[in-house]
Amino acid sequence: MSPAPLVLLSGWPVCRSFEDRQKSVLHGRIICPRTDEPPPEVAAAGHDRCIIPIKPENVDAWLNPNPSELAAQYAILDDRERPYYEHRMAA
Repeated sequence: MSPAPLVLLSGWPVCRSFEDRQKSVLHGRIICPRTDEPPPEVAAAGHDRCIIPIKPENVDAWLNPNPSELAAQYAILDDRERPYYEHRMAA
């Protein structure tokens, strides 16, 4: 299986103070990836969370949500890509 790009869900909290900006990782922008329980192969590698990759066709709906249709956003989370993650033990 060849590697494939992942489209990740993220939120962008607003830094309200200079102190918050100093703490941020990317010059005032904090990336908050959405995570869920890991698939078995990720849990086997010792991880307890996994980033949720979404399907490319759902990107526009995720970035432009209808505030009155919260169920549609949850449907995007459920309709995620399900890649198989491979790993090797380091020597």
